[in-house]
Amino acid sequence: MVPELPCSCNETEASDNSKETATGEVTSNLFDEPLPEALQNSLEDLVDADEIRTIEDWIDEIQRHTDGSSLSLDDLCSSDEPTGHRGEVDGDTYHFLCFYDAVILASLADSEARIQTETPTGETVTATVDGDSLNPEPEDAVYSIGVERDVEPSGESATHEDVYEAMCPYVKAFVDEEEYRHWDEYVDAATLAAPLEDATELAWRLTP
Repeated sequence: MVPELPCSCNETEASDNSKETATGEVTSNLFDEPLPEALQNSLEDLVDADEIRTIEDWIDEIQRHTDGSSLSLDDLCSSDEPTGHRGEVDGDTYHFLCFYDAVILASLADSEARIQTETPTGETVTATVDGDSLNPEPEDAVYSIGVERDVEPSGESATHEDVYEAMCPYVKAFVDEEEYRHWDEYVDAATLAAPLEDATELAWRLTP
């Protein structure tokens, strides 16, 4: 059974001072291109891996550490109160503390889902997910993945819970690349952004 996940998504806020080295990279092909070196290093530290060069490597490590267990709706950081992140499926509305939980909800649904999220600057991003198609509004919206630079290693016993807690604060949606890059300058994390329209592909691979 997957352990209950900690809802730490909103615990890490941007600092007042820009970091010395901003990652700030945007990829158009998350699954085929190598990750930025800083993000590789942080992911390797998180799960005590010898080498993580790509997202595929990272997914393989997660599956290895968790014996292939998958996330389910019960494992998501849901809220009984309205939040800045929500998903709608079959007339039901789910409120989440983390934007990406709404994406995972859509990947688990058998019918069309609608996502609405608030960016770090208070802008609104929406998306409709139907099958393997995610249609964001605005069309230039991107999302980030990341890990704090001085992440505490989880070692060989890393669980979904450890990975979720370390990465969730840095998985955000943005109206465009400019908003992402500005945010990236002020968070103490190694991050990378990709088009929001590709976000469900990663969710599917995390919920096989």
